[in-house]
Amino acid sequence: MQTKEKEKQEERKLKEEEERKRAQEAAEGKEETKKEREEFENSLGKIDKDNIEVCEQMLGKKANSNHGANMESRDDTRGNKQEKMWRRGDAAAKGQIDRQKNKDIERLQRKNNNLVRMATGRENKELDGIKEDNQALIHDMLSLGDEVENLNRDNKRGVETVMEKSPPEELVRGKVKQVDDARTGVPQLNGQS
Repeated sequence: MQTKEKEKQEERKLKEEEERKRAQEAAEGKEETKKEREEFENSLGKIDKDNIEVCEQMLGKKANSNHGANMESRDDTRGNKQEKMWRRGDAAAKGQIDRQKNKDIERLQRKNNNLVRMATGRENKELDGIKEDNQALIHDMLSLGDEVENLNRDNKRGVETVMEKSPPEELVRGKVKQVDDARTGVPQLNGQS
C-alpha cells in the first residue's frame, strides 16, 4: 500500500519536473526565435537600404565608384551572416528536437519499466494462486483416493455372508451317464450336446 503511494508520488514528481523542463525549454525557444526574428528584420532593413542604393545607381543618381565595392563586400558579409543565422537556427532546432526525443524515450522507458514491473507482480501473484490451487487439488485427490480405498475394503463381504446369500450349487442327483460324441470323440454328460 505504501509502496504504491510512494511510486505514485515519484511519478508525480517526475511529471512535474518534465513539465518544468518543457516550460523552460519553450521559454528559451521563444527567446531564441524572438532574437532570430529581430536579426532577420534588421537584415531585411539593411537589404532594403542596399536595394534602394542599387536602384539609385541604376537610374544614374549619385553613383559612387567606391560605393559599388562596398556593396559587394556588404553582400558577402550579409550572406555569410544570414547563412550562419540559418545554420544556427537549424542546429538549435535539431538540438531541441533531439533533446525532446531523448526525453520522450526516457519517459517511455520509465513507463515501460513500470508496466513490466506491475505485470510481473501480477503474473507472480497469479502463478502463486495457481500453485496453491494445484496443491489443494492434489491434496483433495489423495484424500479422495484414500476414502475410496477404505470404502472398497469396508464394503467387501465376508465368506460367511457370501455363502449365505449364494450357496454353492447342489450336486445333480442320480447317475450321470457319459456319452461319447461321435462327432468330436469327446465324452459328454447326458443332456449336453
